[in-house]
Amino acid sequence: MSNLFIITGASSCIGIELLNNLSKRKKDNFILQVNKNKKKIKENKKITYLNKKIISCDFSIQKNINLFTANINKNFFYNNIYFIHLPSSIITLKKTQNYSPNQINSQIMIQAISLLLIYKNLLNNNNFNKLKIVIINSEIIDNKIIPGTLDYSIGKYSLEALYKNILFDIRNSNKIFVNSIYPTMFNSTLTTNIPNYLKDKINNKEIIKNIINKIKYLIKNDVSCKDIYIK
Repeated sequence: MSNLFIITGASSCIGIELLNNLSKRKKDNFILQVNKNKKKIKENKKITYLNKKIISCDFSIQKNINLFTANINKNFFYNNIYFIHLPSSIITLKKTQNYSPNQINSQIMIQAISLLLIYKNLLNNNNFNKLKIVIINSEIIDNKIIPGTLDYSIGKYSLEALYKNILFDIRNSNKIFVNSIYPTMFNSTLTTNIPNYLKDKINNKEIIKNIINKIKYLIKNDVSCKDIYIK
């Protein structure tokens, strides 16, 4: 019986490295969401032989999330479904008065609503022995908000609220397991627009490697409510 990996933000730094680490799972199925960097995955020789479907769509628009969930085969039964939620968007620093409601709503869609709709779809399909969800959030949840990142911060807090509610719902489940990882900020394409004085404080030498190791641990074990902070 095969497994299904659903990975959002698959072309991000974490997504690419995660796929490289999963490259030997040729019998499993992969549904990968990317925004604009589909080429990164297509040209990655390490994952050429993965049984994958790459879907390019912008999760800030709800109809795109619905189109993504439509690609999850409800008529096939999987041993395990691994849903790795890597919501990503470029971080831009602005004064509070320069944010529009649309910018904030977009972040909530990307971070939380996409998770909610995919999660509901998986529950409705109910075509798995076990469902394991790993959410990549941010250390800002630990009272470390970066001033000027209003939309990003609201998005991450909405993601945290959804995570805590799902945990309550599955508290007695031996079939669904949900965990969250909170890495410190690290240099990536998402931090291109932040000032140099902030970039100089970022150390990502081992961050991505540690995130991947924690994801692999969480999908291997039947555990829930493992809030993992990575410095």
